[in-house]
Amino acid sequence: MTRILGIDPGTTETAYALICLEKKEILSTNKSSNEHIRMHLPELVRRTEYIAIEMVANYGMCAGASLFHTCIAIGRFIEIINKSTEIEPMLIFRKSVVTEICGRPTANDKNVRQAMIDYYGEQGRKATPGPTYGISNDMWAALAVATAYREMLLRI
Repeated sequence: MTRILGIDPGTTETAYALICLEKKEILSTNKSSNEHIRMHLPELVRRTEYIAIEMVANYGMCAGASLFHTCIAIGRFIEIINKSTEIEPMLIFRKSVVTEICGRPTANDKNVRQAMIDYYGEQGRKATPGPTYGISNDMWAALAVATAYREMLLRI
C-alpha cells in the first residue's frame, strides 16, 4: 500500500491526514500542537511514500504575524522531513488544493468539507461511523491536501 501524507500547517497547531494512493481510503487524521507534530513527524514520514504540505501565499493582502509563524512551521517540518527520509515534500498552494478538490479556486472551507465527504463517504454516527467519522476543522484541509496530491499523482 502506497501512502500519502497531507499536512495543513498552522501557527501553533497543525493537522495531518494519511491516505492510500491505490484506493480511496483514509488511514489516519489528527490535529495537534506544532511541537507534538515535530516530535512525531520522523516516525510518521517513515511510514509514507509521498508528502504534501499546504503552502501559504499572499494574494495581495497585508501579511500578519500568523502568516510568518506558519512559514516558520512549514520550514521546520521540511527540515525534519529531509532529515528523516529522502522524500521531497510537495508544497501545494491552497488555491491549487481547492481547485483540484472543488473545481474552482474560490471554494471555501465548507465546500472543501463537502467535497471530501462526497469523495470518501459520510461521517455517520458514533454507533455507525462512516469513513470520515471524527474528522473536524483543519483535518478536512489536511485531507484535502493529501487528496489533491493523490489526484495529481494519479494523472501522471
